[in-house]
Amino acid sequence: GPAIYVGIDPATLAPAPKVGDFVAFTATTVGTQSGLKLIKALSGWRVLQSGKDVAALVQDETGIDVNANIGTLESELIAMDGTIAAAPSASGQGFVAAQFNTGTVAVGGVKLRVPQSLQDTVFDLAANCTARLKGTPLWRYTTTTQPSAWVASDLTVTSCPAPAVASASATAGNKVVVAFDRLIAPASVAADGSQFTFDNGLTASAATVSGRTVTVTTSAQTGGTIYTVTVAATVTDTYGSALQAVPKNAATFLGYVVPAVLMLNEINPNITSSLDLIELLVVSAGNTSGIVIQEGASTILVTLPFLDVAKDDIIVVHLKPTTGTTTTETNASGKGGCTHTACYATAWDINGGTSGLTNSHRVVAVKAPDGTYQDAVAFELSTLTGTPPSAFPADVQTIQGLGQWLPSDCRGTGTAPVPCTYNSSPSILSISADYAGAATSAIGNSVRRMGATDTNTSADWLVGASSWGLPNF
Repeated sequence: GPAIYVGIDPATLAPAPKVGDFVAFTATTVGTQSGLKLIKALSGWRVLQSGKDVAALVQDETGIDVNANIGTLESELIAMDGTIAAAPSASGQGFVAAQFNTGTVAVGGVKLRVPQSLQDTVFDLAANCTARLKGTPLWRYTTTTQPSAWVASDLTVTSCPAPAVASASATAGNKVVVAFDRLIAPASVAADGSQFTFDNGLTASAATVSGRTVTVTTSAQTGGTIYTVTVAATVTDTYGSALQAVPKNAATFLGYVVPAVLMLNEINPNITSSLDLIELLVVSAGNTSGIVIQEGASTILVTLPFLDVAKDDIIVVHLKPTTGTTTTETNASGKGGCTHTACYATAWDINGGTSGLTNSHRVVAVKAPDGTYQDAVAFELSTLTGTPPSAFPADVQTIQGLGQWLPSDCRGTGTAPVPCTYNSSPSILSISADYAGAATSAIGNSVRRMGATDTNTSADWLVGASSWGLPNF
């Protein structure tokens, strides 16, 4: 039968509603939210009976194009079997959704929607998983139907692809984290680590599970040595599927080395043909392997190679390098290994990725191999015309929350925290370092850190004569 969503906190109703209650009330305000009709206010709430069976209200819509009937089916109790067509993606705050193909009918607009917390800890939905939704109110977002699971008991996952090893990395001289593409059943992993074997003389003595990763305790690793870890098929996902066979059961990693700590030192995002430069200062000696330079929330500009560096060394990253020009230097070649005129004899020259920096409002960050931030700077382009990038405020708020950029918010003279936006006071642009005036060539002006200070504010940065490969002045 017909149904309507009651958009009111049930805790505000007395008595609070329970499943199976037969109720009466007067709807005093009705509206819509993203296409969903809902009651926004009511009066005269009362419970007439309790304990009624709602099973008879559930309609099985397997193989039915529910999109064609969205107007009559919304908020009604829907059950269906289906197959996940692709990995889930964000679908509103705290939720993810994936195309859900029901029966033999592939319905492009139907999305199975679940809380992110349940996806991460219980459901672990992936492409080609099959599942049954047991009977929940049919959600919608504009013209897209979103059959939804709200609690773990709403959805039964009947099968999923077998797990595989995604990667491995050394996090200490005797620790290796093996990452899988699915949640791993803790009961399937032996505490003594015997299901994890290594080459080059490395042995395991313990293993612990956390979600999609297993941390293995090893004998002493040789720093920089390439190891391979192979995992036994007795390791399973939470649905009991055994690990895939060769080559999906193994991964290589480098023996642990102390990671270097780096700081952004100089940048030019405006060089012709996107041949942009990023200079890094070594704050703490170590190895650069796996350190990432990132623009915005997810764009990786370069992943640094294996290179032992000393404190106060300088690294110059050449973005979008042209074949036959700059080359990546190694400890074997030394700082003079690249002899091209674009390289800097006093610095380590490293080739970056295939794209340059975006000459617009952007956050640029240095992230350690474990994903933690070593440094981050919010840059604005005061001469930018047109619509400013919508993601910039959220990116700045992220690094503010991590203590990598100040002020920590844009409350101004007030006392309550205020998120920094284009319209806040102060605005997000006024607290960012401006790189307007950077030249179109490496020999012209750049935006550089003044000296080696790092107060995590725009005051650290100035547009002026470039000093690539040399200490800033």
